[in-house]
Amino acid sequence: MSFAIVGLFLAMLILGMPFAFAMGLAALLGTVLGGGLDALIQFPIIAYQMLNTSTFMALPLFILMGTLIFHGRIGDELFALASSFLGHIRGGLAISSVVACALFAAISSSSLATAATIGSIAVPAMLKAGYPRKLVFGPVAAGGTLGVLIPPSGVMILYGAVTEVSVGDLFLAGIVPGLILTLLFCGMTAFLFRNDTSLRPPKATWAERGAALKKAGWACFLSLSVLGGLYSGLFTPNEAGAFGVVMALIVTVLIKRTITWQQLPKVMLEGTKFSGFILGAIVASSLFNHLLIEMRVIESLTHFALSADVSQTTVLIIIAALLVFLGMFFEVSPLVLIISPVLFPIITAMGIDPVWFGVFLVVAIESAFLTPPVGMNLFIIQEIGRRYTNTTFREVLMSTSPYLFCLLAMLVLLLVFPGMTRVFL
Repeated sequence: MSFAIVGLFLAMLILGMPFAFAMGLAALLGTVLGGGLDALIQFPIIAYQMLNTSTFMALPLFILMGTLIFHGRIGDELFALASSFLGHIRGGLAISSVVACALFAAISSSSLATAATIGSIAVPAMLKAGYPRKLVFGPVAAGGTLGVLIPPSGVMILYGAVTEVSVGDLFLAGIVPGLILTLLFCGMTAFLFRNDTSLRPPKATWAERGAALKKAGWACFLSLSVLGGLYSGLFTPNEAGAFGVVMALIVTVLIKRTITWQQLPKVMLEGTKFSGFILGAIVASSLFNHLLIEMRVIESLTHFALSADVSQTTVLIIIAALLVFLGMFFEVSPLVLIISPVLFPIITAMGIDPVWFGVFLVVAIESAFLTPPVGMNLFIIQEIGRRYTNTTFREVLMSTSPYLFCLLAMLVLLLVFPGMTRVFL
């Protein structure tokens, strides 16, 4: 029956049913078929136990903070800051877009918000500078994926909540890989622009760089205060999220006034609606996971993995390939909710560090933002490009494809140098 339930869930997704409804309905039917109507009494208990955890309290707070930052147009200043230091070199604006994505990721917790915010600034700037269209879109689409790796990361919060791994440890573990992946993206961009002859802006003076830094000061302060308080132990993840929301309100509404009082209710409602969507998906995934446990599917998979007599590395390579494949058809948050409860018992039984695996999983599923047919960053960047030129999906895909090798290289580095996730732990 387990194959029928999973097949039903996938069929409903293919037909276009929202993830939470498809998974919840599959869990409902499977539970009724397996235990009758009386078994449904477990549903409210499971849902309450899942949401009544301190970890999940952080997620809506970071989502709301990211929504405020997105609408507060803080990305403009971060791109200007990066460009003042890098814009004069070959492909400098493209490299600046990657750096700006990394800076924005440190306060947004979202890949889509990062790609949309920096892309709306960087893409027209690069096109205006005469950069080849085939090279313009990739740096921003790829840089946007840093939003789920560089802390605070909403995806890491989901993984931590589902697996009960410390979110604070996950954030700390993601710092070094996030910086390395940023450098890999910058290196790939420099390589792709090695023969470019586009006009380059003059080198900014130190006075101009100082002015750009001063203008971006509040954005930098927001990031440093939230992450600094979290990493120093002054804040728990929940407190860091709450502090971030308050600071984002102060910066965007009171100081910079990029969000008016009239706009604020709409912005807050947007963040709340997205949080509701995620929390609904979390409840549905917990019900579905409970069904898989009752049907002993997870136990069977774990037993099969352990009895196969293969090395940890082989298992991790298989898992990475599976995640990349599934990322072509699932959005990142639902994919984490589906796959984490299934994989976690396997990796813990094999003695794999769950914190390290959380980072490995996040890097593997970053490709989901860049691979069709569901790669959301591709569609976001195409829509931005179409505002200024006749941008096709193929152009965006071809421009982005080289950066998938950076993600692959990052996975290899994690396998070869697993200690990079323990530098700050």
